Amino acid sequence: LRFDDLLDRAGDAALLFVTPAHQFPTGGVLSLGRRIELLGWAARGRVLIVEDDYDAEFRYGERPLPALAGMAAGMGNHQVVYAGTLSKTLFPALRMGYLVVPKPVVGSLSAARAAIDREPPMITQMALATFIAGGQFERHLTRMRRLYARRRAALVSALATHFGARARRFLPGTAAGLHLLVEIDLPIAEGDLLARAAAARIRLDGASPCFSHPPARPTLLLGYAGQPEDRIDAGIARLARVLGVTSR
Repeated sequence: LRFDDLLDRAGDAALLFVTPAHQFPTGGVLSLGRRIELLGWAARGRVLIVEDDYDAEFRYGERPLPALAGMAAGMGNHQVVYAGTLSKTLFPALRMGYLVVPKPVVGSLSAARAAIDREPPMITQMALATFIAGGQFERHLTRMRRLYARRRAALVSALATHFGARARRFLPGTAAGLHLLVEIDLPIAEGDLLARAAAARIRLDGASPCFSHPPARPTLLLGYAGQPEDRIDAGIARLARVLGVTSR
């Protein structure tokens, strides 16, 4: 649902799920003005907002905008549930996330959580609390931001070198997250492009399943967090050769 359509289509909604810090898969960031407008709309309609702060920790060269939950609390609005995860900042196997919730819904959410699978092991929670309290978590985030910024720059450079104008990034001015959404300007269906890459033992993720109306051109989700810079360039160069692309 596009923000511009919200007021017309949300109607009598009771709950709204949003990812204002880094929308997947486009990487869009909700502006400060729209955040204020959204909170006003929710307050007027008594709508509960669930704010998923996915990937919010990874922004490169930009100051992050305040979370909706913090803005709402400052305005005396207690209608935002803030959700975060440690799967990106640490590792998925930890299986830990967190909620910051308004007091009126603490009881119901706690009961729902207990009914699902109670809680992660207490020793894991205690170790994580010590890790955070000692400052190690913040230092870890600082190191990873620097690392991921270099890898992101390597991917942007590799696309420019090996694909040229045939690779178009969505929202190129937004430097955040752990992937780029890239449209490939080639006369080939996305499925055929993925098949050709797979035949050359290149694993890619197409973006079409993420859209109700798939993009007209093949569009790829290119992650950069798990590969060193030299392998990123080599991988993009290999993909260009497989697709017969000469940069221009």
